[in-house]
Amino acid sequence: MRQNIVFVSFFFTLLIGTAHTAPILGSPEAKKGGVFRYNLPATPPTLNPITARDNYSITVKYWLAESLLDRHEETYEWMPVLAEKYSISKDKKEFTFDLRKGVKFHDGSELTAEDVKFSFEVERLDLYQTAAEGAIQTEWLEKIDVLDRYKIRFRTKKAIFSNFDQIATHSILPKTIYGDKEKVASLNKTVVGTGPYRIKEYQPNTKLLLEANPDWWGRGLPEYHHKYNFAQILVRFIMEDQVKLEMLETGDLDYAGLKIDQYLARTKGKRWGKDVFAVRADYQAVFTTQTSLFWNLRLPQFQSKRTREALQLLLDRNLINEKIRGGLSSLAIGPWSNFSYYADPEMKPTPFDPKRARELLREEGWRDSDGNGILDKEWEGKKIELKFNLNYALRDWEKYFSIYQEELKKSGVRMEMQYLDWNLFLKQLDELNFDAYIVGRGYPGVIDFNPKNEWHSARTAKMDNNTIGYKNTAVDKLLEQAELEYNREKRAKLLRKAYRLIAEDYSQLQLLNESFAVYAHSSRIKKPVNNYKYSQGLDYWWIETGK
Repeated sequence: MRQNIVFVSFFFTLLIGTAHTAPILGSPEAKKGGVFRYNLPATPPTLNPITARDNYSITVKYWLAESLLDRHEETYEWMPVLAEKYSISKDKKEFTFDLRKGVKFHDGSELTAEDVKFSFEVERLDLYQTAAEGAIQTEWLEKIDVLDRYKIRFRTKKAIFSNFDQIATHSILPKTIYGDKEKVASLNKTVVGTGPYRIKEYQPNTKLLLEANPDWWGRGLPEYHHKYNFAQILVRFIMEDQVKLEMLETGDLDYAGLKIDQYLARTKGKRWGKDVFAVRADYQAVFTTQTSLFWNLRLPQFQSKRTREALQLLLDRNLINEKIRGGLSSLAIGPWSNFSYYADPEMKPTPFDPKRARELLREEGWRDSDGNGILDKEWEGKKIELKFNLNYALRDWEKYFSIYQEELKKSGVRMEMQYLDWNLFLKQLDELNFDAYIVGRGYPGVIDFNPKNEWHSARTAKMDNNTIGYKNTAVDKLLEQAELEYNREKRAKLLRKAYRLIAEDYSQLQLLNESFAVYAHSSRIKKPVNNYKYSQGLDYWWIETGK
């Protein structure tokens, strides 16, 4: 689901990207070696980059598979990765890339333009059953020409502003591995890429051990001299918060993400500030994700916009924010982050107003006709009740939504909370088998994102990105116009209108936005900065010698 202020200008008639002048990051004090012990809250459903659709799988993939270009963490300009240079045609439909020579995949084979072409066409082949995301990313490609062993040209059907980003950041994989029908079934537990790390050992639900790739092409380049310093990365899959915190305190973990309430509490613990450190990282420029509760808009109880508005009015977000998050969050307003350039700055968050909510429910015909404490009404000749199951894959949401559950009950709405294993949670979303779900969703690390895949009415099928089934013809038109607009200011006007319309449809239950991230690391870890402008900067960390 890789769903950007653009510093690479698309307004020239021809853009050629070659040598970069961005500052070299990291610290000359950085040392190579050591085992970095990292935590993910769940085992990725698959390691196969072609079918990976969740953030856990994508986190692992980042160390193992690479793309043609990447963004500089401090300037956001395009940096060469597998491609050394590129050009963009006058009509903005054609992109040509010159590949690095001598780049090796983890299996020892050399990267060629044929591998790049395959990586974009594999989703169209009858090899993988769950490649919906990839198909969405590449369906706008008209033609891919291999010009020689190390040069490739892409031609797109339309001049969509996000086309170049999609191509530049797409994972490149070896055709000999991922195009082999005999090997497809075994690829869920491995990644064969060109990245700085490769898989040494994998035990699902227990651990994933990565080791530095000795043949990685970037090791001798100055811009990578202080990057990827760990000899090994040991990824644990610890979901239980208490276990994770204890492992941080005892030194069995070097890194784990924190929740706001953990950050507020643990900065005062006796080991915190000495053996383990809690850090607030402020890189608001890339905070384009937010957490919301998403309705299945196909269900009868969620058909009415005023019913959905009432459900929003019953959520006391100020209480949740103060009680659980120390007042550090802001109330979400629309379909993507308040901090995005594409959010309407004139909009205000929906307040907590139970009285108005109950008025709206009555106006919509909801009554407790049988005295069971649950509102009901007639729908297409049948009685339906205003109740739903809320699916979630992180137990932390229980303390947030137990507050909401009680408020709903006072108004005759029944919500049952249902915790699911991460893999089952994703499976039910893919199959559209849910009433409502809570999750963080957005465009991590991408500033000028294209929200069409998540909100256009043509994207509502199984395995597609508009999971909730949202449909609005006016929004469709705005999204279609916006993706063809290369002028950022004009595009923002279109997307802000779409933002307002989606918000006014109450298509999701707005929760909270963050303007920073919090994490913890052990005293073994050294780092040049707490974070860069557009990245946490974890790839520049190192382990202090002797620890």
